[in-house]
Amino acid sequence: GGCGVGPYLGCGIDPKPHGPYVSHVDEKSPAKKAGVEEGDRLVAWNGTAIADANAWNEALSKSKPNDKVELTVERKGKRMKIPVTLGST
Repeated sequence: GGCGVGPYLGCGIDPKPHGPYVSHVDEKSPAKKAGVEEGDRLVAWNGTAIADANAWNEALSKSKPNDKVELTVERKGKRMKIPVTLGST
């Protein structure tokens, strides 16, 4: 482990059977600035499919602060790509 800084996106994840959903978005977080919304289903991280909350956590843990990533979310049946620059913890 160590106690270095980690990547920060700023949204909570609700692990549902058909994929992770955004349960909340922190104010002033990278996710909020990028336009991520509560209830979005997380579909992909930089084009790699996210099957569940474990896959999401793994993708986030492999990233670094200030990385630019592309999230694919599904909102009200429509898929959209959201570019985000990660913050740091």
